[in-house]
Amino acid sequence: MKLSKYLIPISLAVAVVVSLVLSVVLWTNPANYRNRQNATNNPQTNMSTSSKNDIFTPSQAIANDSNGKQEVLVNSKVNAVAQIKGTMQDFKNAKIKKISQNSKSKYLQIGRRKNSILLNYPSPIPMNILNGTVNGRFRNFPNYSVSRIILPTDNSNTLYLLNDQGFKVYQVTVKSHDLNPLRKVIAADQQKILVSLKMFNGFPVVFIMDTTPMQPYKVLVEKQTQDFYVSRLLNNENSQNINMKKHKNVVTYSDAANDLQLTLNTKTQAAQLSNYQPNNGRGDFTSIIENSYEGLEKSGIPLDNVRFYGYDEDTKTATYRTFVEGFPIFQANGAATYSSQTVNDSLTKCSFWLNNLQVPLPNRKAMVSLPSTSTIISGLVTRGFNVKQIKMIRLGYRWQVDPSSSMVIDLIPDVYVYYQNKWVSYTQVMNNQ
Repeated sequence: MKLSKYLIPISLAVAVVVSLVLSVVLWTNPANYRNRQNATNNPQTNMSTSSKNDIFTPSQAIANDSNGKQEVLVNSKVNAVAQIKGTMQDFKNAKIKKISQNSKSKYLQIGRRKNSILLNYPSPIPMNILNGTVNGRFRNFPNYSVSRIILPTDNSNTLYLLNDQGFKVYQVTVKSHDLNPLRKVIAADQQKILVSLKMFNGFPVVFIMDTTPMQPYKVLVEKQTQDFYVSRLLNNENSQNINMKKHKNVVTYSDAANDLQLTLNTKTQAAQLSNYQPNNGRGDFTSIIENSYEGLEKSGIPLDNVRFYGYDEDTKTATYRTFVEGFPIFQANGAATYSSQTVNDSLTKCSFWLNNLQVPLPNRKAMVSLPSTSTIISGLVTRGFNVKQIKMIRLGYRWQVDPSSSMVIDLIPDVYVYYQNKWVSYTQVMNNQ
């Protein structure tokens, strides 16, 4: 009787321990994560919960205080930009007017406005897309391009939209609304990076004013199968007869009509989809951006933390990057996560990678200190860079395969410089790599 008295409690305790052990094993085993991910990888379903508004979002929030000091908000617990966007959903009676153009001084004056939050896009976006961020409140506005948004924290009736091209400043008036949620974002416990919006080579650039510590990360990669992309991207009325050609490390798939061609490099894990179907001459900025997003959504790559990053007018190429803690990831040679080029009326090329990043985890290594923008420029000059050909300088993460495993990627804090139409790593330049 005494034994039976303790049998049930002991059995329950053992069951709990076994359950905990199995949970730890399952959730710490990378294969488990991949299996769960693969379970949702139906080629005809969207692999991400990210919305269009998540993709086309400002990448940086800067708090301008009452003394004019500017600081980037970096919150590892919550997304500061997302919180700020949450305060922009209920603008009423919105009206817009241009108040300045071609004046660099006026542009900087508004961008540095005291008692405000400055939201920066990595690259200008059309008003039609920005309208989604404000819950359709700007639907009647002209389709201007927008590079930055100024949200005053001391004036609930006014905000400003800025376009770097032509230094255009638009004033938007709205019905008075509560500013306390906006102020709470600034007051939160978070890292703040001292910066200053300045003119550099004729364009607005956010200068990092001091040495900046950044957290390195490690992340597992999932290598998606070729069959997945073939099924997803070549799935049309001509997909019953898929042709395949192989040359060394390159495999090329095409449909029966040769309208679609998918090229996969098994060595570099690079992929390119060439679409020879007519795009009806939709070559304007907004159409190209919209088309690039449609291609991104159809590609099958996970869209969580993927953001629109840039548009090259000369090549008509839109690029997207994966972000970690508000900073972009640069792959080999500065490559993006996804890019879409409208070559002509009947050819669009989409480039992406077969390697998909999973959840990044902080590296146990010490924080990496990155130099100020002025120090970076001086260092580049010593390496023979022509300062006048530097267009952008951004903090980000360098993609590097971990020496212990090809399935692990080290994300190393770095500074990337847009020089002679390509992104280059400051660290690698200074190390002569």
